[in-house]
Order: sequence, then C-alpha cells, then structure tokens
Amino acid sequence: YNPQNQYHPNPGYLDALKNLGISHRSPKKKEGSSDLEIKRLIDDLIRDNNFVSKERLDQTTVVILSGDSDFSNDIRRLKNLFRNVG
Repeated sequence: YNPQNQYHPNPGYLDALKNLGISHRSPKKKEGSSDLEIKRLIDDLIRDNNFVSKERLDQTTVVILSGDSDFSNDIRRLKNLFRNVG
C-alpha cells in the first residue's frame, strides 16, 4: 500500500474485496511481471474451472482491467468458458 498514490487501493478496500470473493493483484516493480502474473492467473482459472458445472460457470464473472491488448487472446479463451467476461 502506498498512501502517496491516490490510485492504489487502501487496505480496508482490499479487505472488502477479499470478503466478497474478489481476487486483487497489484503490479510488481519489474516491467512486464504484471502481465505474466495475470496470464498465469487466467491459465489457472481456465484449468481449475474446466470441469465444473455449466450453472457454476454461468454464475462466475471475470473482470480484467487493463488497457493492454496483450490480453485479447486470453479474453477470447475466457469467453469460451465463462458467460460473463468483461
């Protein structure tokens, strides 16, 4: 947490997200490491949800906030599995 950065969520906000079942990943200092971490998490999500019921998949919402086009293929993969991807 960096109180000098107004765009970084505070610990209370992060706790509230966690209590709602929302996973938050902060970018690392090393350039490109955030992209690799997000891609790894997408791969894990697809692998872990490949064998769950269609009802459960339809109830799952995946949101990726990024202005990076690097994730376009990953988003297509997610849309093949989950109904709610944005």
